[in-house]
Amino acid sequence: MGCTIKGEGNVTPHAEFNTACDPEACQAMLTAFAGKLTVVGWEFTLEHGLPWSIYHDLCAIDTPEARFLRGICATYETHQHEMPFVLCDVYTAVLLVDPAYVLHSKLATCSVTLSDGPLRGACTWTDATDAAAAIKVIWKVDNDRFVSVLRRLVQGDVHLYLDKP
Repeated sequence: MGCTIKGEGNVTPHAEFNTACDPEACQAMLTAFAGKLTVVGWEFTLEHGLPWSIYHDLCAIDTPEARFLRGICATYETHQHEMPFVLCDVYTAVLLVDPAYVLHSKLATCSVTLSDGPLRGACTWTDATDAAAAIKVIWKVDNDRFVSVLRRLVQGDVHLYLDKP
């Protein structure tokens, strides 16, 4: 997870938080674990943002999980008039419990700009065909299915996913 996939950052104009903070570590990870990584980019999370009404519906459920969601997202509510409800890390986590929610992905390699300057931390992607040397980049998911998984998890139906073989 992390990186930009279209060059539109959230910390600098071209880098998202993880690559902006430590581009060398990001490049080392992308290289060392190529063939095993899946990236859900920053721009993807914005494009798949949810209406805030879904957040409020989830938080209205009376479970410890819903209270936890409210607790970790309460400060974020101040942005609800500026942007959709974005759950960056959750898109990646749902891949673990319901990988079929991915509608489109591509294989690519990534080079992170390490030199000082305005592009430091920017990610440059190149299409790839060799899965053993590439990174899987998620481009599109079924948002309705994503919300369904979220709802079930917030309702406490975690065992439905943990019982999978």
